[in-house]
Amino acid sequence: MKLLTSAAVSLLLISLAGVSYSQISQTEREALIALFNATGGYNWSINNGWNGAAGTECDWYGVGCSYGSVSRIVLDDNSLSGSIPAELGNLTNLTSLYLNVNSLTGSIPSELGNLTNLVFLSLNNNSLSGSIPTELGNLTKVTVLYLGNNSLTGSIPAELGNLTNVTDLSLNFNSLTGNVPSELGNLTNLTSLDISINSLSGSIPAELGNLTNLTGLSLAYNSLTGSIPAELGNLTNLTSLSFNNNSLSGGIPAELGNLTNLTYLFLDNNSLTGSIPSQLGNLTNLSGFSLGDNFLTGPLPQWLSDMAIPYLNVTDAFNEWPSPYNGVTPDSSFNLEFNNIGTFNSSDSTIYTCLRVFTDGLPGSVGGIAEFDIGLTIVSLDEGAVQVTKYREFNAMGALNEKAELPDCSGKFETTTGIYTDIIKAGNSVLGTTFSLTDSSNLILTLQSYETITAPN
Repeated sequence: MKLLTSAAVSLLLISLAGVSYSQISQTEREALIALFNATGGYNWSINNGWNGAAGTECDWYGVGCSYGSVSRIVLDDNSLSGSIPAELGNLTNLTSLYLNVNSLTGSIPSELGNLTNLVFLSLNNNSLSGSIPTELGNLTKVTVLYLGNNSLTGSIPAELGNLTNVTDLSLNFNSLTGNVPSELGNLTNLTSLDISINSLSGSIPAELGNLTNLTGLSLAYNSLTGSIPAELGNLTNLTSLSFNNNSLSGGIPAELGNLTNLTYLFLDNNSLTGSIPSQLGNLTNLSGFSLGDNFLTGPLPQWLSDMAIPYLNVTDAFNEWPSPYNGVTPDSSFNLEFNNIGTFNSSDSTIYTCLRVFTDGLPGSVGGIAEFDIGLTIVSLDEGAVQVTKYREFNAMGALNEKAELPDCSGKFETTTGIYTDIIKAGNSVLGTTFSLTDSSNLILTLQSYETITAPN
């Protein structure tokens, strides 16, 4: 047998490498052409080489090959439009797919679940719609999955809990609904989880406390309810935690004081109660701490003032409400159409009630909210002036009254006229009232008229 010299071996390997890196199958070529055609390839910012002769595919702009197969497609920020073709699912040796920052529409093909060698999948910053395919749970080699800044709907598939190698998961800026799957607690290699700015509901799974490699966790701007799990105190590598703009209730867990690497902690715009745990004084690295618009019990701890946090928001953090929703159940003898009316609290000179928003006589909303709990504090008895000093979404927790009924909103505010009418219980009297918005900048209303409502004989 003739032995090859080292130089001959090198030449042979180079020759073989040339073949393996430039020749792809017809199926893969067709998948690339399908991508070009489906996404307006002739209008891409850069399309050098595309649709060239067979054997040139690995030289097309953004295409990389390895061992005779397409291994990467990098076409981010390249003016792609149209939809992602299902044929991409035939590129089974693909390890990187970057189609982010384009103008893609339509749904994410379930066939992408065939790309079981993918390590990087980035589809963020497009206009993709539809649901997240459950088949993406097959991509068990993925380390980066970016689907944020789209128009995705439906729930987060529990199957994403199979992606145990993922380190970065971003689903933010979509319209996702349903619960946060507890299966996400399986993703113990995660360092960043962002599912903020969606329409998610339900509670925060305690299983997220398993994600001990996390440095960033954001669930902000959703409709999450329930309490903050104490288990999140296990996430000692966190530097940023954002739960703001939800409907979370209960106390702030003392265990969050274990998160000594935190630089940002945002809990504002919720319904949190109780006092600020002294253990949070351990968070000496904080640069930003926001607790505003909650119902905490004061006063503000001295240690929090002493920490001199550059950004500290406690505006209305101690804005307590007397009940889960405003108002009281009227005596049935009055035969009112509402099972819940406003009430005057003499201890703080405030009317606690609920109002519905109308525009031109039709149900409307302000900031997407149609019914508000409000607190109207008397600012002038002589003028009959009251000021809106607190407000929140009406009965965000869905509490029932003592008759196990959902409470009504007795107030009505017409945005076109600034007229507010309501039924209010003051002492033993029930009053039908009419107010007018006289100072929109300071939310001051002035009493225009009232009548005493009596029970019919």
